[in-house]
Amino acid sequence: IVIALRPDVSSVANMERVIMASHSTNYGDVIVMGGNYGSPSDPEAKQVRQMCKDLFAAGLQAISFVMPPVKLVPNVGGEPYPLPQWLIDAGYKATGNVAITGNSGTGKSSLNNALRGLKPRDNGAAAVGVKETTLDPHGYDFEPAGKDMKVWDLPGAGTPKFPLESYMRTMGIKYFDEVIIASASRFTETDLELMDELRMHGIPFIALRTKVDLEIRNAQKDSGSNEQETLNRIREDIKKNSLLPDERVFMVSARRPEEFDFQRFRQYIVDSLHRGVDVKLAKALNRKLDVQEIWNTVC
Repeated sequence: IVIALRPDVSSVANMERVIMASHSTNYGDVIVMGGNYGSPSDPEAKQVRQMCKDLFAAGLQAISFVMPPVKLVPNVGGEPYPLPQWLIDAGYKATGNVAITGNSGTGKSSLNNALRGLKPRDNGAAAVGVKETTLDPHGYDFEPAGKDMKVWDLPGAGTPKFPLESYMRTMGIKYFDEVIIASASRFTETDLELMDELRMHGIPFIALRTKVDLEIRNAQKDSGSNEQETLNRIREDIKKNSLLPDERVFMVSARRPEEFDFQRFRQYIVDSLHRGVDVKLAKALNRKLDVQEIWNTVC
């Protein structure tokens, strides 16, 4: 079969070249994609179409290939809201995307830096501070997971600028492959409401306790609890409030990335990013191709 991409076949001479090429195939089939056949009123263009009718069994046949767009989110929680422009600009469809969200003081930016092996003053590090430093969504390349993988630092929900009622839509939460809800202490009502929203919409998420080293130190001073007792208490509290299994509960310290659950947490993010890209690819490859005949004419 001969496939010609966007050829100019508006003249008899050009069409004769296509016909000559078709003689080299077993059945003389030709597919012209995006061809220029000239104006319908042009005499030579009409002659070209008549040649097609005389020489090819199907004449000049126009067909349309219709393939639906990739469905980006599951059918849970109503119709998907628009993909935010900042995710489109980041090349969303070809990337893996994980979001970190949490209240001011949670240490989201420090966590982001630790995940990427950076210190606050390193090039490319997220800004850190005692005040809320994440005022707009910002994506960072996550090299441990490979090319085109991003970890997004999102502003916390439940603030005057980002009320919970519109947070899911504003942040495009449905479009992330995983959402990390981080807290430096017990999860707030806002955190728990966000978890309920994510659960209702079928969006995978994990519960993350940050600054666990400070919690251990404070518990030891206040009640004499040892490290393991404190960790067990925190884990059970998170599971009770988040309704998540052990494998989706993490306790970390950005200052001590070699301890606690940090390495397990990092690997979980890598796996989530890869899984997200695999899902997008599978959806793209499994789309149904609908072929529709538009016309078969020599007029």
